[in-house]
Amino acid sequence: MKRKPQYLIIFEHIIQQIYTGKITIGDRLDSIKSMSEEYMVSKNTIKTVIKMLSEKGFIETKVGSRPVLIQSTSKQSIESDLLYEKILQISEIYKIFSLIFPSIAMYNVKRFTSKDFEELNEIIDCMEKNSSNYLIFREQRLKYINKLISKTNNFLIYHFCEIIQHDMIISQLAYSFDNLDNCCIDFFRNKYIEQIRKTYLYGLDGNLIELKKLLTYIYKACRESILKMVENRAPQSRDTSSFNSVTLEKCYLYDLIVSDVICQIFEGNIKIGDCLPSITSIINRYNVSLPTVRSAYNELNELGIAKTINGKGTYITLFSEYDDDYINTEEGAKRLRLLLDAMEFVTITLEDVVFLLGNKIDLIAVDKIETHLRYLQNNCKECKVYPDFVLLCKIVDYTQIYILQETFLHLKQYMIFGIYLERFFHEEYNEILKTRFDVCFDILRYLKKGDVESFAESFSNIFKESLQYLKKVISSLNR
Repeated sequence: MKRKPQYLIIFEHIIQQIYTGKITIGDRLDSIKSMSEEYMVSKNTIKTVIKMLSEKGFIETKVGSRPVLIQSTSKQSIESDLLYEKILQISEIYKIFSLIFPSIAMYNVKRFTSKDFEELNEIIDCMEKNSSNYLIFREQRLKYINKLISKTNNFLIYHFCEIIQHDMIISQLAYSFDNLDNCCIDFFRNKYIEQIRKTYLYGLDGNLIELKKLLTYIYKACRESILKMVENRAPQSRDTSSFNSVTLEKCYLYDLIVSDVICQIFEGNIKIGDCLPSITSIINRYNVSLPTVRSAYNELNELGIAKTINGKGTYITLFSEYDDDYINTEEGAKRLRLLLDAMEFVTITLEDVVFLLGNKIDLIAVDKIETHLRYLQNNCKECKVYPDFVLLCKIVDYTQIYILQETFLHLKQYMIFGIYLERFFHEEYNEILKTRFDVCFDILRYLKKGDVESFAESFSNIFKESLQYLKKVISSLNR
């Protein structure tokens, strides 16, 4: 994963201090000079942090005095457009969490030891004893989530949960929404503790199916409580469906450019040897700065996807300049591990992700996808194409869920390394590709019938088989 910028690290540290009660309402932050010395960064970095805190509604700034922590949400301020949108954003977070996190938790609880279950029980006990102290209660809620993924070494799983927790922590509403409605207080105290106590017992008994069902219920109930609160508070004229989904707030802008280039490679629109558009045209297309485009092109160079030649441009290389021994280097081994992480994340979550489609994909969209796959099949010798991955890209785009899209930015960058591995089993590649196309066309029939459940299961199986094959290839390379 990419290293976070200093201002974001400091911002999240201050939020964590607010979250745990070390900084309370009415407290003044230290001076810019003192904070600059404490965090060993420039004054401009601290000014950026203060600006972010102010924009998020955590502090109030006045000329000539240090920033003061203020209450994030009140019943009076709930009338604002911004806060209504925040409420619906949190609802969206719980929606995706209720569909994906239970599968991740079930996958990890399989590996729990008796000590893990003891630690989980201690977290729940602490939550129950401190249910009246919202700061401790909320801290234990996140500890509970972290414990349920503690047995994984998968970077993408941690990244996904980090995005969720980041949004829960910095949200104005999440900071004090227990004051807004009695139904929320009731659910997030007694009912929540009661339900997670049951998840613990299900896990202890090895009943993982019921554990997953109950976790799904918990986060769906969280979402329904929030939506109920919106209905109770919103003026009659307000249409809650008119709000926009949240944007990719946490991601780097250059990541969007890199992700788009990779997607075009997988979809056959860019081939080895093609020259990428000029920096000026990219600036105009994405409405970004010169340093952002340079960062994107540098990233493509570092990933082995492209090579910049001074005075000529940036050309797609797709690891063709890497020798066979690269796989044995420390960097090559890391890329392999990330590729496996990406494949594992997909196999765990894909079946649930597909259910996000609902009625968002119609027959016209399915026909367009099928037509595009036919084109790729006819030109597969020129294109480095994985039809199942192209299909996955389309599904993520249709969901329009930013948490998935942000996670997917990194997933694409990890999975493209599979192209490098083709050199080690080149003879089998064409047959594998043919089979993948046939299977994708076959399972698209389920979508045409509106049978999302069968499509989800069949699509998930494709990636499970690919993961097992990938492990065999890597195992043979290590002999």
